Amino acid sequence: MDILFQDYPTEDYINGLIKLLYIEDNAGARNSAIETLIRLGKKATVYLIEAFKTPNKDVRKFIIDVLGEQMDKRSLDLMLEAIRDEDENVRATAVEHLGKVGDLRSLMR
Repeated sequence: MDILFQDYPTEDYINGLIKLLYIEDNAGARNSAIETLIRLGKKATVYLIEAFKTPNKDVRKFIIDVLGEQMDKRSLDLMLEAIRDEDENVRATAVEHLGKVGDLRSLMR
């Protein structure tokens, strides 16, 4: 991953990482993509916010998990939107991550 991060622009591979979130029969691939997206940090935020528009509830949950680890203020509106998601797991994940923040001002850094 370090070579990927250092030698290639994020936009060259991030959509491929997001596509891995859709693989239902390979948890290892999904988990590796999630870990990589978390390590990308704030570089991934804009792409994940856009990808959240998917009808796939599992992918929406994974995206909230990643954004919840990054603590990027640009994701706050989406996190607040996610607590009204139609899927209870997406809602619960959003509430969990917003609860970890405790003081929402920490997202405003």
